Amino acid sequence: MQLQWDIRTGWPNAIEPELREVVECYGHDYGFLKVGITGDPETRQYAYAREWDRMVVLYETASRVHVRDMESRLINHLWDVAPFPVAACNNERDGGAGPLPQYRPPYYLYVVFNGPPSTTNAQCKHCRKRKFA
Repeated sequence: MQLQWDIRTGWPNAIEPELREVVECYGHDYGFLKVGITGDPETRQYAYAREWDRMVVLYETASRVHVRDMESRLINHLWDVAPFPVAACNNERDGGAGPLPQYRPPYYLYVVFNGPPSTTNAQCKHCRKRKFA
């Protein structure tokens, strides 16, 4: 599994519009995706290696409340706008309630997805900026 760091920080209300855009762009590129949170992206990467090809860490915070809130907001946003030509959100729950075991800050929000990028998003200026090399 390929791991990429594309970190943003900040208050959820301030950073949410950009994170929505970024997650939608990965959806344009890759189709199915899943949003999650962790205190240890490297360990989480290995847990997903059989199911997903790529993981991008998008948000870092010292607050459990903020990372859970952002996860829930992004999942609900994807559910609200589907079906659209972006992605199928593979999250079964709306997020924000899962365990962050023994981890201490910082906490991270990530997105995972599969496959090569689609070529149908050439018109999306935001997607063009975020392609995997």
